[in-house]
Amino acid sequence: MKAVAVSHLLAVFGLFAAAIAAAQPAGDYPTRPIRLVVPQAAGGGLDTSTRVIAIKMAEHLGQPVIIENRASAGGIAGMEGVAKAAPDGYTLLMASATDREGGRHQN
Repeated sequence: MKAVAVSHLLAVFGLFAAAIAAAQPAGDYPTRPIRLVVPQAAGGGLDTSTRVIAIKMAEHLGQPVIIENRASAGGIAGMEGVAKAAPDGYTLLMASATDREGGRHQN
């Protein structure tokens, strides 16, 4: 079970690293801290893996990555907050498949 969790974490980190490497940032992005919203409670699996990824993102980007846990409304509050944020690349979402599926059934 632990090996599966580590392999998933490495896969997610690989996706983030590829996305960061492939991205063509505008100018000197980032110039301020990045907010990474987790639509689950602190201390869970997604939060823990997000914190590991955030450390590497901060090292690579040279800016702090702030984790914001917004667990209310089955994750919808956190996802809505990110959707309504300015599209400037400073507010990102880290959600699991179950977070994204939950909103479909609450309409």
